[in-house]
Amino acid sequence: MRFEVCEITLHERRLSKQPIIDYATFVPSGVAEVTRLQQREGYAYLKP
Repeated sequence: MRFEVCEITLHERRLSKQPIIDYATFVPSGVAEVTRLQQREGYAYLKP
């Protein structure tokens, strides 16, 4: 499992990367990352 944090959301909410958990990685755009995972790596996004 990976925990990725959207940098756009951090910026919009005026949050720092500091309080985020140690093993988190950061992606420029969460939406773009989900799209990339779906198209290139075969992942599916399921919304409850």
